Amino acid sequence: MPVHIQSFRLLLIALAAVAAILVTALIRRIAIPRASKLLFLIALILFALAAGGFEYRRAEPATVSVMVDLSASTRGASYRDRATLNRRIAQLLGRTPHQIIFFSDGTLSSIAGDTLADLPSDRTGFRPFPADAIILFSDGQFDLPAAAPPVFPIIDTQLEHPPDAAIVDIQSYPDAQVLITLANQGSARLVTLSGGTPTTLPVAPGHTSVVAKTTTQSASITARLPPSDLWPENDSLTFAPPPLPARERWWVSESRPPSTAFRSFAPNDLPSDPAAYLLPSAIILDDVPADGFSTTQLQRLEQYVRDLGGGIAILGGRSAFAAGGYPGTSLDALSPLASHPPTPTTRWIILTDSSGSMNSPASTNSTRLEVATSAVAALIPSLPPDDDVSLGSFARDLRWWIESRPARSLISTQIVPSEIHPTGPTNLSAVLEQIAASGKSSPTPTELILITDAEAQIPNAIQLAEDLKSAHTRIHLLAIREVDSANLVRQLITQTGGTYLAQADPKLWAGSLRQLFRSASPPRLMTEPVTPTFTGPLASLTPQSVNRWNLTWSKPNVTILATTPYRNHPTPMIALWNLGQGKSLSAAYHPDSAILAALVDQISLPPHDPGFKISWNTTSTLHITIDAQDNNTSLNDLEIRLIPSLGTPHSGALSRVGEGGGEDLDAMLHIPQSAPGRYELTIPAPRIPTLFTLTHKNQIIDRRSIPGRYPAEFDHIGNNIPNLNELARRTGGRVIRPTETTPLHLAGTTRRIPLTSTLSITAAILIAAALLRLRRG
Repeated sequence: MPVHIQSFRLLLIALAAVAAILVTALIRRIAIPRASKLLFLIALILFALAAGGFEYRRAEPATVSVMVDLSASTRGASYRDRATLNRRIAQLLGRTPHQIIFFSDGTLSSIAGDTLADLPSDRTGFRPFPADAIILFSDGQFDLPAAAPPVFPIIDTQLEHPPDAAIVDIQSYPDAQVLITLANQGSARLVTLSGGTPTTLPVAPGHTSVVAKTTTQSASITARLPPSDLWPENDSLTFAPPPLPARERWWVSESRPPSTAFRSFAPNDLPSDPAAYLLPSAIILDDVPADGFSTTQLQRLEQYVRDLGGGIAILGGRSAFAAGGYPGTSLDALSPLASHPPTPTTRWIILTDSSGSMNSPASTNSTRLEVATSAVAALIPSLPPDDDVSLGSFARDLRWWIESRPARSLISTQIVPSEIHPTGPTNLSAVLEQIAASGKSSPTPTELILITDAEAQIPNAIQLAEDLKSAHTRIHLLAIREVDSANLVRQLITQTGGTYLAQADPKLWAGSLRQLFRSASPPRLMTEPVTPTFTGPLASLTPQSVNRWNLTWSKPNVTILATTPYRNHPTPMIALWNLGQGKSLSAAYHPDSAILAALVDQISLPPHDPGFKISWNTTSTLHITIDAQDNNTSLNDLEIRLIPSLGTPHSGALSRVGEGGGEDLDAMLHIPQSAPGRYELTIPAPRIPTLFTLTHKNQIIDRRSIPGRYPAEFDHIGNNIPNLNELARRTGGRVIRPTETTPLHLAGTTRRIPLTSTLSITAAILIAAALLRLRRG
């Protein structure tokens, strides 16, 4: 029946009131015209019906959303063929109106093509569309929604037993054994283990584990299945074995190590794989220049100390500290001894030729002037940070870019004005006269570096040379072409005691400018014999005479381990400091074997604390469990932290580890206590191979390399029938089997139209009409 009463109780009360009114009117025999009586009676009945909450209900057809899962885990589903999908929808819905929604983690309302391609996502997200019912084509590999209309999951036969094989986990055990866990839903396959001794092993169908042997020196190990299914993403995992109980000591140098206790590397052979740095307890850099390493290798050394808690020792010599180009590099940041003094000693002026000849192309996209100014900008971090620096260009006139600023203030500064354009002749003579005049008023020696082709007239060369020498100014020339020795500019260089360097290849100007700067700098490699005096933990060592050493200065907050008097001042020779999680030591000379052994002992990593028992479990999540005890007594309220560090800068690393964490997590994760003496943490597994360090009170208690996991989308392939059954049960739908081909009977919505207002207004109108009729009668 389309008309319904909301409250029979109120209706009965209202009808009783109407009856009472009628009985009263009959007893008192109220004189009212018949027409008015009829209108009053109808109005009272209408008011009674309004009080009962009469409403009109109209059935409307069901609105249906067909949601089609196109996440990667559903590859191979029969509904990925559009014609098959349309036939199945027609079987189940007939002529019922519907809309089709494609989804993975997001949604699309339309996709072109006869074959439905993947909608990329790391994890399927099912977010029900508003509708009376949802027809769902999916494997059910998602988290169930909090609420949804009735859902009717459609089972796809092609996803019942997909022939996928996946490497679930890879772990190492004592005696160089590797345990590989696999899930194989197809036929027998082979798994290949690379890294160390290559091994190929058979993999039977089902959930299995295989054990393989590998070499103890492997920095990383990869288990890989041959590509033979639709989901290659889960066919491999790479990890680094845990550190060996007896850690290595690395000797990085062009010379041989002092003993067989060291593993030797040439600088350019130092590993780039971050997992390799789990092996050494100490790394010794013996008289190596900064440019002997790649940028990646320098990053690994800094990461080894700061993040992995490693120890590094930097030894002096001909190619170390200032002589080795350390300023402005990671080696200078690691060293507790500075290559430059903490007070200004030199006034630096660097001028670039901006005459018309510098407008010629140096490469496809740059002029000679642009390459020269880039070389100047690259030199800035190498300058002594407290020295006075002036930068400019010259053609007809001298134009200053920067005047008299400390070098440290220029590192993040735009030093070249944007409107500099090469034009005009070279008027170098006037420029040098101006420099000489300004140098006479400066008590600090001036080193003038010119980048030019030296095609300039110097009419007053003899007097200019005298003026420059009296102003304590030397000229150093980076010639962008070979310049004859008779050239007046070259003669000025000789007369002022400067340096000449020619480099015609613009690609090499930056390196040549650094070389010229080192030649112009005060000597830092000393040959005066000195005898360092040891202090602190090295006080018991016997002093030794040193004939070659680097002049260095101590940085703030370092521990001085050896000094020597030089020019009536104590000069640091060995210093140590804590840097991040590790230690860094610098010696301004090459020590003998006995002293070297003592230095290595100062920085080597200690063995693991036996009071902490640690387990690492990795699937789609990383779960860490720590049991802390001391003589069978639980250790509570400890501050234990997990520090991720990767082979990439930190800002990109943690966002993959902590689901959007990055630097917002302060590069650290606190591990909460879950029981007496037990601490546990679960986070999403990292997407790229990650080195993790566990610390307690800034002391390292464990380090581990965790494999880079594939997205959670590939953890499970095939229909998740229990999940689909639970979804249907929760929402009031049901699971549709492949054998069901008859149309579904889906209940639509009922539109409810309340009649209370209509009845009340009609009754009021009838009462008004009755009163009007009564008045006229």
